[in-house]
Amino acid sequence: MRVFAGFLALALLMSFPAIDARAQSPAARDNQFYVYISTEEYVWKEFLDDGSQALKENGMLFGIGFAFYHEFRNHLTIKPSIEIFGGSTDYDGRTQSGTPATTTVGYSGLKLGVDGGYRFRPSESVFLEPFGGIGIRFWTRDIKDGTTSTGSPTSGYKEDWTTVMARLGLRMDVSMFFFEAAVRYPIYNENTVGSDLTLYPGKQPSYFGEAGVKAGKFKGSIYYETLSFSKSDPVYMSSTTYVYQPKSTATMVGIRLGAAF
Repeated sequence: MRVFAGFLALALLMSFPAIDARAQSPAARDNQFYVYISTEEYVWKEFLDDGSQALKENGMLFGIGFAFYHEFRNHLTIKPSIEIFGGSTDYDGRTQSGTPATTTVGYSGLKLGVDGGYRFRPSESVFLEPFGGIGIRFWTRDIKDGTTSTGSPTSGYKEDWTTVMARLGLRMDVSMFFFEAAVRYPIYNENTVGSDLTLYPGKQPSYFGEAGVKAGKFKGSIYYETLSFSKSDPVYMSSTTYVYQPKSTATMVGIRLGAAF
């Protein structure tokens, strides 16, 4: 899966000069580069089979990203993007035996995506653009050593997550304001725990919404994003012992600030 992500990253990076070259041709209509920084409140939760909450993480993640938007003369559009992000959260959960435990979790990851759409103008100050695309997000969830409620030490471990998602959405510009909403559905989910255990979390739809303002080259927005995974199939370690990824959700509320040129 990581090899696939590498090929997608290479394809996206190679698409920038190719698109730029087309932008110089008579068929090109509009193009825009967008560079931004972001900060978000990130909440991760996992749930037991009875629906009760097994753990909760909360913290701040930070990112830096780049997107290129191009509209052709026939109003078809393409938008490749890339973002790196990282940060840390506070972990409030329990051990496998059920004893409450606390620690911190480090996050680092990469988002890649490419969208294609069709832009039209129903009025003088309004643009609408239905779009579809594919995105990949992979990140490391580094759970640090911690302590239980009784003061006993706990050992940390790492998880490497990958999700590939198809998405459908709508963008809208109204004068200096812009809006975007999308629904996403996973094509592939993977969670590698340590170095020798791979789980495949279940597929659930997730959502993204963004609203912002443009003034000159400045572009700022607020956004809301979710990720949802249903319980994975179990992986048996022995005839009587098995592990699985429980139902898990992530909620992100953040701010993006950048320059469009």
